[in-house]
Amino acid sequence: MGTGRTFFCVNCMEEAEMPDGRCSLCGFEQSTYKCPGNALLPATILAGRYIIGRVLGSGGFGITYAARDLRLRRKVCIKEFFMRGTMYRQGSTSTMV
Repeated sequence: MGTGRTFFCVNCMEEAEMPDGRCSLCGFEQSTYKCPGNALLPATILAGRYIIGRVLGSGGFGITYAARDLRLRRKVCIKEFFMRGTMYRQGSTSTMV
């Protein structure tokens, strides 16, 4: 029996109920996700269109996120170009050096 409250799961990026903090679709426990300090926080909205999920990977050229296109209603990946030595993030603001 559902509660009627749904949220986007940071793992599967589907709208699902979250009983006890677990996604009702993929079973991912939201409280276990630790967002890297230099990454965008889950549920950040980009360009009024994309909702950010968990970090899929990061390296010298950027960070890749699971995301959802709210307009097209489908899962996507977002690659944030974030080259070390050229840019840095302080809080939620990215700055070029």
